[in-house]
Amino acid sequence: MQNRTIADYQTAQAEICLKGLKAKYREDSVQELAIEMVKLAKQGLEARVNAGLEHPEVLTYLKPVEEVAFSGQTFAERLIERWKGELQSSPAKYVQAYGIRNS
Repeated sequence: MQNRTIADYQTAQAEICLKGLKAKYREDSVQELAIEMVKLAKQGLEARVNAGLEHPEVLTYLKPVEEVAFSGQTFAERLIERWKGELQSSPAKYVQAYGIRNS
């Protein structure tokens, strides 16, 4: 990850907007970088839990991010897939699936 330039970062940023985790940061896979970052975050949280600085439940906060990193599919990509599939591009079905419900 050394010898990266601002131009490299800007190119990757533009590509990530279009390709999500399938993008590249120069020759590196953005998904692989995301997985490594999640692993580091988890190790850091585990160390804090083991030191008594955090409650063990904080480890569950990374689960959604881990799922995205390891699956390679973002929440937006899942939503688009669901929109075109079971929701049949129907706003009413979308609201029914994701709308706020009164208890």
